[in-house]
Amino acid sequence: MVPRSLDRRHSVALVAHVALASFIHDDGTPHCAYPRQFPGTARDQAATVDLAGRRADVLLAEGYLAFAGIFLALATIKPQLLLPLVGWLLLWALSDWRHRQNLIWGFVVTIGVLFASAEYVLPGWIGRFRVAVTAYRRYNDGAGSVLDVLLTPEWGRLLAALIVVAFAVTAWKFRRASNDSNIFNLMLALLLAITVVIVPKAAPYNQILLLPAILLLARHWRLLWHKNRISRILLRVCGLLIFWPWLAASALTLAWLRLSADVIQKAWAWPVWTTFAIPPAVAVLLAVGFREFTRAGN
Repeated sequence: MVPRSLDRRHSVALVAHVALASFIHDDGTPHCAYPRQFPGTARDQAATVDLAGRRADVLLAEGYLAFAGIFLALATIKPQLLLPLVGWLLLWALSDWRHRQNLIWGFVVTIGVLFASAEYVLPGWIGRFRVAVTAYRRYNDGAGSVLDVLLTPEWGRLLAALIVVAFAVTAWKFRRASNDSNIFNLMLALLLAITVVIVPKAAPYNQILLLPAILLLARHWRLLWHKNRISRILLRVCGLLIFWPWLAASALTLAWLRLSADVIQKAWAWPVWTTFAIPPAVAVLLAVGFREFTRAGN
């Protein structure tokens, strides 16, 4: 039975879009580096990953695990963003194989179809993709993470490793959580926020994955406000970081009415000052309120 939340028009459009992207560029020529890659811009890819990932989350919550696995596989057009999520969900599914195996079957079968069809269209693409991944870090400014940018590559990688270990311990503890429970949704939001922090390439368009965490914080901000003084300070800082781009852009827009274009252009970077600080701030705030958020759903 097809779930009600699986809107046919949107779902068919998404599947068709990803399927066509598996084979052609915008100019109609086959992909030579990554046959399953989306033909749009990197921003479009991140948005598509978010769309497919959120559809998978909704299907998980409703218990349609096979369909969730399918959409999870479709979201792997940007694998570096989905690898942590796939790892967590595979651990979650294996923890109760009898009732959750459909998630893995849906994912594995869909991935198999994508790989096989790509190999049919362009034999040997896997080897070419491996070479392209190696080259990616050279022509993309080293593809450093948000932590690499805020700290240094060495300290960034060390802190990222510690974050991964901490989440892995937490994931193991809550691996048996029900898919319709508050803790399961909290783990997904936290994982997506951590992904933006540690994933190679500190790109602002990846921050669309922060949306579940931000919505959760907006829902339970009072719990953090009444927790202690430190949590209140963190809440204020995080709120300022998130809203700063809009405040700065609005100020520049109003200033443009009275100041010259040359003056305004000198301040063009104001709205993006907090760009790389937003992901770690959201992740830290979610981690600080983790226990309170868990109790709120009980």
